[in-house]
Amino acid sequence: MSDFTRDTLGVKYANVPVGSLEDACQESTSHTLVLLLLRGNSNPHAKLERLARKAHGTSGENASKKCFETLAITEDRMEAFVGLLQRCIMDESWLYVSDCHLSEAFLKQLPHVVAFLKRNNLNSKFRLWLSTKPHEALPLSVLQNCIKLAYEEPKGIRRHMGNLYDEIGEARFKKSTAAMKQSSTNNAATTETHYKRLLFTMAFLHGLLLERNNFQQLGWIEPYQFVNNDFCLAESLVSYGLEKLLVKKAPDPRHQRGKGGRTNVSSPDVSLEDDFHGLDRGEDEPQHDATPWQFIKGAALELCYGGK
Repeated sequence: MSDFTRDTLGVKYANVPVGSLEDACQESTSHTLVLLLLRGNSNPHAKLERLARKAHGTSGENASKKCFETLAITEDRMEAFVGLLQRCIMDESWLYVSDCHLSEAFLKQLPHVVAFLKRNNLNSKFRLWLSTKPHEALPLSVLQNCIKLAYEEPKGIRRHMGNLYDEIGEARFKKSTAAMKQSSTNNAATTETHYKRLLFTMAFLHGLLLERNNFQQLGWIEPYQFVNNDFCLAESLVSYGLEKLLVKKAPDPRHQRGKGGRTNVSSPDVSLEDDFHGLDRGEDEPQHDATPWQFIKGAALELCYGGK
């Protein structure tokens, strides 16, 4: 029946469910309102911002501000919404309006917003995203003429880790590794490997902490709300430590033995020992680890997670 409706009346009458924000973006146009029905404490702000940068082909914080705007709607911010909407349409940027369920007056004006969107250029990159919790004041005409998506945060450690890696982004990851290669010319490969492993470990730790909330009092005596900003701060501290605070190798006193003193040694046994001293140094001497573990433990772990 869905195929028959789609073939005869069109896609918009088939009400095909949208699975993700990426699918909603591909299906939407500048004439379409995208309505996100939130579940729990979900917040799609960060993911929408990354999606906007990808759609506009921009990177960097300054560029993201030009292609993505956000507004938390309240009863007294209708004029601010209208002005921001007009500016985003002119700049062909995205507008994300959150907490729509907190303003019934705004929900009642949504049919006029949908009608206003029909006047835009169809090929524009502008998109309007609204997030709300289910509310009885949502107009039926808007629900029938918009793209609806039930959005909730991913579940499971693996999904949490994927979300955190998306939060970091490929550009930030390459910037951090490039800075480490410039700062540590001798052990650049080792430092980069440590950064990747530490990033994976912290992402696993963050996902594990989030999953423990599902067990309520069995997981935590008191409820804790770990957010993505905790992980981003920990990643920044680890990146700074591996770039600026590498531990220098201390001189080994054994290497100083015999320097400048062989002429004063009369015993042939001592001279023979000095001649063969250090031949097996590569096997017995442990490899130097320049990773600032004390800084990572104190700053990245205790500051971001241990102080909760």
